[in-house]
Amino acid sequence: MKKRIFGLASIALLAFFSLYARTQTEPTAQEILAKALSVLYPDIFISEVSLENIKVDGATQAYSMKVYRKGEKSLIEFLTPEDQKGQKVLRVGDDIKIFFPSSCEFLAVGTQFGLVGSIFSYGDVARLDLAADYSASLLGVEDLGGKSAYKLELQAKDASIAYDRVLYWIEVETFLPMRAEYYTASGELLKWVTYVEFKELAGAVRPSKAIMESALEEGARTILTTLTMEAQEDLPDEVFTEEYHIKECKG
Repeated sequence: MKKRIFGLASIALLAFFSLYARTQTEPTAQEILAKALSVLYPDIFISEVSLENIKVDGATQAYSMKVYRKGEKSLIEFLTPEDQKGQKVLRVGDDIKIFFPSSCEFLAVGTQFGLVGSIFSYGDVARLDLAADYSASLLGVEDLGGKSAYKLELQAKDASIAYDRVLYWIEVETFLPMRAEYYTASGELLKWVTYVEFKELAGAVRPSKAIMESALEEGARTILTTLTMEAQEDLPDEVFTEEYHIKECKG
């Protein structure tokens, strides 16, 4: 009888230590998400990007931009084409505004509107904050393109968030983001993004290209390519104020 009790106790201890070891080594869903987002970009940086819209009929539009980001603040400045040059998108917290150099004025814009007619919305590029806006849960590990990937389900914390639900695939070994799908509250798939062409940017390996496709426009896609990225120790807060850009515009 004593041997049986000892055996059961040993099994219980082994199970406990096995569970303890797993909980100490396996990251939580929220930790996986946070690591993946840190791989996408540093907290403070300046980058140059290109954006190419490819329509269903094959017509294309190309833009180049400079991006400044500091935590919950970001600024996108259009460099080309000529008729777009000098236009800016300023995000501070939940607010996004477009600056028009022809009038030296800002205009508020909704996060759901397409950035220069692309599948990426203003919110996707300037506002979307997955770690702050969503609660993450781990659905499991799947094979994606021959690599093991964490599959996360992200649920919006309130109704003001652009997408009610996001499915997010993150490579297990490197925490590199691989794919994200965006859904409405009714469960309808709106669009998805695929991250490709990983290379060193701002001192770390990151996806240099994001390809966004729409479930509503089969064959259309937008390609956002990061050309350069430099991490910064800090950026002046005034760069993220309306007054700074209005004053600079008016000379």
